[in-house]
Amino acid sequence: MPEAGRGAIAFVASLLPAQFIARRARSLGISQIVVLSAEHKRSYEYLKSEVGDTRVTQLGGWRMWRDVAVMARVASARLRGQTIIFFHECCWPAFDVAVSWFKPAGEFYPHVDMTRQFDEVDVSEIPRPFRKAILGLLKNQFIVFRGPLDSGESGHNYFFSMRQYPATIKKFPIETAWEGQEPADVAPASKQIILIGGKDGVEDEYLRSIFLRLIEMARAEGYKVFFKDHPTHRLGVNTDCDSIDPEKPIWLLKERFDFAIGVASVALLNTGRRKLAIVRALEQMPAEVRHRRENHLRGIPNSDRIEFVSSLEEVRTILHEAASAA
Repeated sequence: MPEAGRGAIAFVASLLPAQFIARRARSLGISQIVVLSAEHKRSYEYLKSEVGDTRVTQLGGWRMWRDVAVMARVASARLRGQTIIFFHECCWPAFDVAVSWFKPAGEFYPHVDMTRQFDEVDVSEIPRPFRKAILGLLKNQFIVFRGPLDSGESGHNYFFSMRQYPATIKKFPIETAWEGQEPADVAPASKQIILIGGKDGVEDEYLRSIFLRLIEMARAEGYKVFFKDHPTHRLGVNTDCDSIDPEKPIWLLKERFDFAIGVASVALLNTGRRKLAIVRALEQMPAEVRHRRENHLRGIPNSDRIEFVSSLEEVRTILHEAASAA
């Protein structure tokens, strides 16, 4: 636990740790949350009611300046005796290098296992020459993972995961990050559904058509439909159903839903009395991508609460049976 009075700094690269931070900010002594994007800044500012005076700071500007800024923050934490707290396993190499160089005291609460969704590859596979050269120099420090691009585009994304943090960093098991999470939506039936959107491993237009079909079948069974897009990788479904601010953490919603439906979003764990993942129902998704998306979700604690449906007709049947029994 961070030393009293020092004020720990949380470094976040996504919304995944938001609920953990809200639950543990006071006990961990977090006084500042550092984020990469304006969208994430607005999302974490929603936590004010949960974390009090904790400051949310965005590292703005050109990517190289952001890298310099995060290195300076980590170095400052070391000099001031502050504890750093972080959650990612990839996507922030500048932060990881800074931790390796400056060796601040810290706590690492990973939320996911990279090996369940991505392939480990050799650094020589990276297509960008400059990045390949840099990672070539750091190959003993980083594992390179390869994953599919969103929206069904050809090619790959590459992610860089630190092999080993210095001894000053205490690493916790993935289960720790998910401890104490309350079961979502245990309230009585509401006749409401939330659809959780965002880009995925199929073409955007195809996925939009899938969500429009889900809206149509839910309304046909008498449900009021809400749509919440991804905070940064937005799908942009053009619909007249109730829209929820994409940047608002889903577990802060006051509404209660009979069903939460999404492709394979971790957000399914945070809302809905029943949670339906439609990743198997996407006929245009390559089988390998489908397998890895499902495998990733199943690797998260409490994922046994999620039902994986095989077709949209199965969703229709589930909604019809639930509506008839209400």
